[in-house]
Amino acid sequence: MGMKLTADIRHYRKLGASDSHGYHQLLVAVSGSMELAMQGRENVITTSRGGIVPAECRHDFVVTGDNQSLVIDVGGDPQELAERGLPELDRLFDKASWFAADPALQQLARFAALELPRHPSDSAIAQQLAVTLLLAVQGRPLQDVDRSPLDLAVIDSYIDQHLHEPIRVADLARLVHRSPGHFQALFGQATGQSVLQYLRKRRAELAIRLIESTDRSLADIATATGFAHQSALTHTLRELTGITPGRLRRR
Repeated sequence: MGMKLTADIRHYRKLGASDSHGYHQLLVAVSGSMELAMQGRENVITTSRGGIVPAECRHDFVVTGDNQSLVIDVGGDPQELAERGLPELDRLFDKASWFAADPALQQLARFAALELPRHPSDSAIAQQLAVTLLLAVQGRPLQDVDRSPLDLAVIDSYIDQHLHEPIRVADLARLVHRSPGHFQALFGQATGQSVLQYLRKRRAELAIRLIESTDRSLADIATATGFAHQSALTHTLRELTGITPGRLRRR
């Protein structure tokens, strides 16, 4: 079997499928997104996050809108990579993993998205672009599929900056490159709470700090912490702490 090395831009629209093949694959979106699951772990392929799929790795993918992805296929005898002066490249596919596409890598992917449609996927320029992208990804940190928990620090930072406004599950899921359903399951495992319970508690904690340390009106504090109105704040604090805002302020 000869070496397989191709790069092309593939278009997906409202698609759900499962696949496994005898060659490695690297994917990163150039527009839209794709939910990708490998080894039972799901993530979302976007312009800022890509996936590495080793040969024979079963993977499921779902596209709910329009998506264009840069796809690189690598297969054949690893010895041929060595003969091309790329002996370490096969190690990139040792494990199913994710990678972050920083601005430089995104720019490279955008260039490939403009150039590749003009050439066959196995043309010399397509293969050179494939090698360039693979080497660029290889030089960046990878995250094993089996070791990709939610980054709660990133989630908490976002929540703290947006407590004064509605926060949707979809916004938090997008922040850590997960689908909303998968995010909620992982979030529950990580915190022991639903997203709604967690947000309610964080809003209440901030409200208590503001009540005890400032002379702002309760209506103003309710607005600043994302409660619909003062009575919603009062109800929540009484339920969580057993104390009303007025008693908190008098303590």
